[in-house]
This record gives sequence, C-alpha cells and structure tokens, in this order.
Amino acid sequence: MTLAIHDRDVVPARRAALARIVRRLGAEARRLGFRPIEGSRVVEFVPAGFDKGIALRGLIRAFRPETTLYFGDSSSDEPAFRVLGPHDFPVRVGPGPTGAPFRVGGPEDVARVLSAVVRIRLEAASTPRR
Repeated sequence: MTLAIHDRDVVPARRAALARIVRRLGAEARRLGFRPIEGSRVVEFVPAGFDKGIALRGLIRAFRPETTLYFGDSSSDEPAFRVLGPHDFPVRVGPGPTGAPFRVGGPEDVARVLSAVVRIRLEAASTPRR
C-alpha cells in the first residue's frame, strides 16, 4: 500500500502550501513506518523495506508473463527497472538519469508505444500459423 501526492494540477501559487503539508505528512508517515520518496512532481509514501522493484518482482512471480513492459518517470521507478530481464522492456518516461535501456519523451509517446504493441499483437493473432 502506497500513497502518491502529485502537484501537477496545483496552481503555482498553491504549491508552497502543498509542499508544507507534504513535509508534515512525511514526518507522520515515517512514524508509521513509511518513507517518502520524491519524484518528478510527486512524493510517494512507501512502506519501509519495500519499493517498486519488490512489488514488480512479486507480480512477475505470480503472473509469469513472457515479457514485461514497465514505464516509469521518476527515480522511484529505478528499482523496478533493475529487476527486469533481457526479454523485458524497462522504459524511462521523460528526462533524468536512469538505468533503463529505453526512453520515451512523455505520456504521448507511451500511448504510441502501447498502441504499436497492441497493433502488432492483433496482426500476429490474425495471421494463420504454418
């Protein structure tokens, strides 16, 4: 269980007030066993000892996908990028340092990639096998 607080839709004049509230929440979150992780216009509160890599590893173990596509836009996504293997696609969305071997510019590019994957899968499914 995590909580993410984004400031993307907060008007610039109110961002400082939100930052003060988030700092106060951070102190309480630590007391309750969560740690705040700052990302791109977001603060995520994650249970201590957990990260997105641990969560993704559990999902992969449970569902055993052939290939995993993982898109992430903040430093909190780096642990997930690291658990993926050579047949997977870890993709950093936007700027910033990353260990992901693939990168797209923004959400519109994510949509284009996913649309292409769906199109390819549909074409493969409709092609008769020999």
